[in-house]
Amino acid sequence: MSNVKARMKGLYKELTKFPKRVRIGFGIGGAVVMLAVLVMPVEALVAAVSAFGAAFAGVCLSFRVERRRMEADEKDQFGRCITAIKIESGVNEGLLRGLVKEAKPGHVPISEMQTEALQTALSNLLFYKWAEESLVLTATVVRTELLNFNNLLTTYRDAIDAGRTLTERTAEKLRARAEANLERLRVMEKPLNDMLKMFPAPLVADRPYRDVRESLRGIAQWQNEKLAGICADKSAAEGDGDGHPSPAPVEKAHI
Repeated sequence: MSNVKARMKGLYKELTKFPKRVRIGFGIGGAVVMLAVLVMPVEALVAAVSAFGAAFAGVCLSFRVERRRMEADEKDQFGRCITAIKIESGVNEGLLRGLVKEAKPGHVPISEMQTEALQTALSNLLFYKWAEESLVLTATVVRTELLNFNNLLTTYRDAIDAGRTLTERTAEKLRARAEANLERLRVMEKPLNDMLKMFPAPLVADRPYRDVRESLRGIAQWQNEKLAGICADKSAAEGDGDGHPSPAPVEKAHI
């Protein structure tokens, strides 16, 4: 008896997940069956109940299959979303490390932090449905701070273009902000990796992947060799030994 009650409760919970129109349809169907019990012969009643039971089971199964399919699609989309964030974070980490080394008086790197993947994620409802609260929090903070950092870089570059010089103290502040953003990326890394383990992005079959990978590797190698040759040719270089423009004259305004 307890098993029957448990099954009935389980069936009731399943029914409550269906849309209201579907539940109304089931109610009408049940009322029709009860009416048939009163007016139909036994043989016809058995046939009608069997047909209704088969239809009911088919509807329940189709809804369950469709719900699982939609859930699987959502998880795939979420996996791709957080994978894009992971790739973007790696790019930003490299840019920030380079900026910490390159920020000097009279020179602000031209690099900009990437926030497209974070923006896409934070504007997607699936991100809030499947992501843990720690990832939502860190992603929001990281995106906000990276945008603020980009605005600061633009302000400093505009000031230099206007003839003002970036002082050593300002350069230290810029490096400190870059290091703080590196730490924020590290904080976001753990919840991001945890989510990637639970929702790995599905791979898309790509036959020319190896050719593309080798081409990109060859371009990177050519670039490094070219830059090394330019740095070695000091007679052709302008400015300091790192290829940066010479600092502006001291008599100009400072920021």
